[in-house]
Amino acid sequence: MTIADAQCVATWLLLQQNINSLATDLQSMVFAGASILMDTIQGYCSKTGMPLSEFKSRGQLLDGTSVPVGPGCLVLYNHALPVGRRRFTIARELGHVYLGHKQRGVQQENEADWFAAQLLMPECIMMELWSRNGWLMQHEVSDWFMVSGAAARHRIGEMQRKHWYHIGEQELELVQRYLPYIQEELKNPYLVSV
Repeated sequence: MTIADAQCVATWLLLQQNINSLATDLQSMVFAGASILMDTIQGYCSKTGMPLSEFKSRGQLLDGTSVPVGPGCLVLYNHALPVGRRRFTIARELGHVYLGHKQRGVQQENEADWFAAQLLMPECIMMELWSRNGWLMQHEVSDWFMVSGAAARHRIGEMQRKHWYHIGEQELELVQRYLPYIQEELKNPYLVSV
């Protein structure tokens, strides 16, 4: 698997969804090709009687993890995280599942991060917003896509460093499906860039 593969898989998954805003609705996703359930780590421990300590690393509760369950997978996330970080954590875990990661090394984590960024802030949609708006501001991207400021800043930085962008049939279809929500956000009279 490569970073480009991770981006393609996330784009494919987005095309399986009922898109109704710029922010991907992770809780209502259609998990095409996979059997995935989601729960909080806290809820899972409460239901199964497993101690929270099983989900701690260096004394802190994990942000998230995925657990194989029969032919499917259970994505667990820490409910105490701020919303933006929680959403990115869920998207990363979905990346591990969809990318078929059996182990977690640096390459797998990079692929899962890229998958999550594409799932939550699709590159072609970011490019469309950038070309129509003339800029991408961290707080706008954070608000539009319901991600943390750090994730928005990182994604904008990645895009500024790239010298080319892949726009294929899937990306063109995705832009068309997001277009009403792009137009709605950009005509918002309360949108103020600083």
